Amino acid sequence: EERAANAAAKNIILMAKDRMDQFYNKKSSLVQVSSHQALDSDIPGPPPETFEAYTTKGAEGSNVITMMELLADDLEKEIVTGEKEEKDSQAGYEQFVTESAQKRSMSTEEIESKEAAKADAEETVLKS
Repeated sequence: EERAANAAAKNIILMAKDRMDQFYNKKSSLVQVSSHQALDSDIPGPPPETFEAYTTKGAEGSNVITMMELLADDLEKEIVTGEKEEKDSQAGYEQFVTESAQKRSMSTEEIESKEAAKADAEETVLKS
């Protein structure tokens, strides 16, 4: 159950990471189309003022994408660790069952031997 939840979480994180990667790292091209030639008398004015320098969206998204990759890697490690622990537990359980069966068999033989000895002792007492 936990393994399935971890696998589902990993898939969701990877889907979100891919979507964010597409958004932040999309390759766009700028095309300038000239509708007419500028006349010598048409001198453009100064450029408009902006609030701050231009930064690409990739800079702010790369940290989030890296974090999502780390989360996916951590989930993968947890899945692998869980599978190993499950295999180890299963092997331990099988060994326990085998040892228990051997102990039961030995105990049964011991009980039968003691009951036979007790019966012989009782028979000897009754004959005397």
